[in-house]
Amino acid sequence: MSEGARDEFRENGEMAREWAGVLLPPVAWSLQLQAQYPLVTYVCDHGGAAVLHLVTLAALAAALAGGFLALGVWRRAGSTWPGHEGVPVVRARFMAALGLLAAALFGLLILTQGAAAFVFHPCDR
Repeated sequence: MSEGARDEFRENGEMAREWAGVLLPPVAWSLQLQAQYPLVTYVCDHGGAAVLHLVTLAALAAALAGGFLALGVWRRAGSTWPGHEGVPVVRARFMAALGLLAAALFGLLILTQGAAAFVFHPCDR
């Protein structure tokens, strides 16, 4: 990899993309979890479980956006593990792989939590 390509990972907000790819999926999951608890009481009182499903879809979209950011970093850094290359490229590949795994894991968690809204009635305690 050329020196110019290595510098790409030091500039142009590439580190922000790396961190967003890693952090967006767990943040989306935790926001979904925190939003659905008070919404269950609201849905039980007023009806309309669609609100719970919309929260799940929004969280899933955010987690997948983190995964797509990580995929973009992975493609720009090269899809093979590095040998004796510069540190920014190694970091970018590691964080991209971590972001892809986080998107898969937290996307699955978001889907399983969202499935509960289909199975259980919000007024069940």
